[in-house]
Amino acid sequence: MRKFIFISPFVLFAIIYFSIIKELPDAIRIAPEHEAIYYENAEENLLIDLSFIRNTIGHSFMYMTLSMSIFFDLYIRQSSQKVLYWSAFVFPFVFGGVMELVQQYFFPPRSAEWIDFFADIFGITIGYLLIKYLAGKYGKKFMLQKQV
Repeated sequence: MRKFIFISPFVLFAIIYFSIIKELPDAIRIAPEHEAIYYENAEENLLIDLSFIRNTIGHSFMYMTLSMSIFFDLYIRQSSQKVLYWSAFVFPFVFGGVMELVQQYFFPPRSAEWIDFFADIFGITIGYLLIKYLAGKYGKKFMLQKQV
């Protein structure tokens, strides 16, 4: 079998890094004056809180990427369906819950939030379903064959 680099450890490292830092690096942080979109005639003037949307999309995207990378890594290794399921769906689910608790208890001022965990689950589900669909449709084209 051809050698390849596992992708999932890099994704795990990125999730851990972004989960434990106190604030985002300047290059990816939204300036406070751009955190919300205001509507002039609204009673409270606040229409959309962009920080909430950015945070939720960020969680979903990171965990979708984690689920897909684990599935891809194991699919290329021709793992069984049961291993694919447990590794690409259940592991990120548990990992997301553990990371929320780690943030709460070990990295103040970070906190555990249910909406973040639900965004993680949403991303995991979308990633798992998407990669499973793509693997079923195009998988035979991309499977690495044993070299003789």
